[in-house]
Parts: sequence; C-alpha cells; structure tokens
Amino acid sequence: MRTFLSSTYVDLIEHRKAAIDAIERLGHQVRRMEIFGARPQEPQDACFAEIESCDFFFGIYAYRYGFIPLGSEFSITELEFEHAKKFNKPVFSYRGSFKISNLFQSFP
Repeated sequence: MRTFLSSTYVDLIEHRKAAIDAIERLGHQVRRMEIFGARPQEPQDACFAEIESCDFFFGIYAYRYGFIPLGSEFSITELEFEHAKKFNKPVFSYRGSFKISNLFQSFP
C-alpha cells in the first residue's frame, strides 16, 4: 500500500517524521516531496501523479498555508488535498494545535 503525505514542510518537519514513522510501521510506502528527486514535470504535476498512484492521502495542517503557484488562488498543499478528494482517495487529516507564540514565529 502507498500513502501520500502532504503538508507544508519547514514548520512541520518533526510532525512529518512522526507521521512517516507511523505509516511505515503499518507496512505502507510513504510518498512525499522530499524523496521525489529531479523530474521533468512541474512540482505540482509530480505531486498530483503521486497522489493518483497512492491508496491513501494523509494531510498535516498547522501553522502555514503553503506556497501559492503563479496563476493559482490556492496553495499546493490545498490543491493536493482537493486532488485526492477528486480521485476519491481515503483522506486522513491531522490538524495541529495553534499556540500564539507559534503564530508569530518567522520561517525562512
């Protein structure tokens, strides 16, 4: 079984590591952006192709909305979620808690 992991990255590195660990313990392969490598297609298209090839979609949502591609109204993270729904993938979502101190923390 293959699971696609979606989230913003910089703010959720530790959450992603924990999710990858848990999903792999279930015997699933975890598809995620940091292992894609160089591809001839646009990053968004690569993500969509990976989602389509997966059995499950797991999203982690917390502090950041994510990168909005030129010409889009939505972040890649939101577009990934919508793409999974479009292809009727079972969606599992985790929403992190918000702390005031985290809302004002800056990320590169």
